[in-house]
Amino acid sequence: MRIGAERRAIAADRAEISTLFACLFSNLYRLWRSKFFLMQIRIFTISIHDAGEEQVALNRFLGGNRILRVDQELVRAGDAAFWSFCVTYLSSTQKQGDRRDERKVDYKHELDAETFARFERYRTIRKTLADEKAVPAFAVFSNAELATIAALPELSLVNLRKIPGIGAKKIERYGEQFLQEVQRLNSQHEANGRTVE
Repeated sequence: MRIGAERRAIAADRAEISTLFACLFSNLYRLWRSKFFLMQIRIFTISIHDAGEEQVALNRFLGGNRILRVDQELVRAGDAAFWSFCVTYLSSTQKQGDRRDERKVDYKHELDAETFARFERYRTIRKTLADEKAVPAFAVFSNAELATIAALPELSLVNLRKIPGIGAKKIERYGEQFLQEVQRLNSQHEANGRTVE
């Protein structure tokens, strides 16, 4: 009985090593080509008789890291069988460094009062456009882009194109409509002696 358990453990270790090497070699070219050496690899083995604990550990790991690739293989070693998963990932600290700067900016303190008032009105226009197009508001213009737009001396398509992050597609999808909404609001506010722009 003890010899059978030892054989299964040895077979499981061999299978895990085999899966690790297969995963490593399959990723070497991608690693070299991308020059992305922050990639890491972790092996998980889950018995086919697992009550769910090993699956929970794998799922927790997958949810907490940026997963680049998962290779899986069913390994049979005598009476025992298990799944072996080779996970290529970025750790959660690397994942955070990969994102854009996520710090919250309080534009009320960053912008002067007049520019901030325009920024707030532009946010309302952005929300209207986003609702019409059924997209998130940041897909129209990010807060940073709106703050830059609000600080422009003259609002035009030419000036919008100069803002980092606003490319030809954004201009095509939202630029003209955005400017029309600003002009419409200006017309409404002129009666009150003030403008949005």
